[in-house]
Amino acid sequence: MSNSSKNELRKWAQNTLQRQPLEKISATIFDFVQNWPVFKEAQNILFYWPFATEINVLPLLKLALDNQKNCFLPKALPENQIAYNCIYSLNLTNLQKGIYKNWESSEKPEFDFEKLDLIFVPALAFDKQGYRLGRGKGFYDKLLSMTAKAQTVGLIPKAVLLETLNCLDEWDISVNYIVSEAGIQGHRILKQKKSK
Repeated sequence: MSNSSKNELRKWAQNTLQRQPLEKISATIFDFVQNWPVFKEAQNILFYWPFATEINVLPLLKLALDNQKNCFLPKALPENQIAYNCIYSLNLTNLQKGIYKNWESSEKPEFDFEKLDLIFVPALAFDKQGYRLGRGKGFYDKLLSMTAKAQTVGLIPKAVLLETLNCLDEWDISVNYIVSEAGIQGHRILKQKKSK
C-alpha cells in the first residue's frame, strides 16, 4: 500500500477514534484485564502514557504499582533509538515530556527488553490477526522486534479493529492479544513477522 493510502487510513482511524466513548471503553477493557492471568502473572510490564485518542491504561498502571509489579514507560531517544524507564507513581513531577510530546519517566533509561513479561501496545487500528496501524514513526515496530519473550497486548476500541490491514510492511510484527470492549482475543503464542 502506498504511503498516501496509509495516511488516508490513519486519518480515518483518528476521526473514528475521536468519536468513540473512550472513557467507557477504557473502563470495560480495565475490567477484562485486571483479573486476566496474563496480567496477574506478569512482573515486568511496559505500559504507555496515553494520548487523547488512545485507550487509557493509567488505571491498570496504578493497579500494577499497587501490587508491587515493576512498571515501565517507553522512551524515544535521538537517532531513532528506543529504551524504557521505570515508573514508581503517577505523579507528574516524576515525569517529563518526550520527543513525541508524550509523558515519560525521568528515571535512567534501560535497554534490556528481554526482561519484560508484558507489553501494552497502543495503535490507531489493529486487524484481527494482531497487526497494527501506528502513527508512522516506526517506534513500536522497533520495540516489538526487540522483545522475543514478552506477551504483547494491543488495546483498541472495536470500531477500529479491522478484518485485515492491507497496508502491512515486511517489518510489521503482530501482537499476541487484542483487547477491546468486546473482550480478549488471542492470536498466537509467538509474535510473527508479516509473511511475504
